[in-house]
Amino acid sequence: MVLKYLFIGVVFTFIIELLINNRSIQNHPKVKKAFKNTNFGMQERVLNILIWPITLFIFLFAFLKEFFR
Repeated sequence: MVLKYLFIGVVFTFIIELLINNRSIQNHPKVKKAFKNTNFGMQERVLNILIWPITLFIFLFAFLKEFFR
């Protein structure tokens, strides 16, 4: 059970990492503003793996809010 939870967290963090490293997304003005002084390092990755349900909710909420704007 715990391994499934951690595995889903690793997959989710990997997808977020792919999105962050995508050139077209990096050049978006809102992403530049959000990540101006931020580094997505190892501590952030481990924390994201552990609390992935919360970060998934935040991601989906922000995405849908922007999509239906």
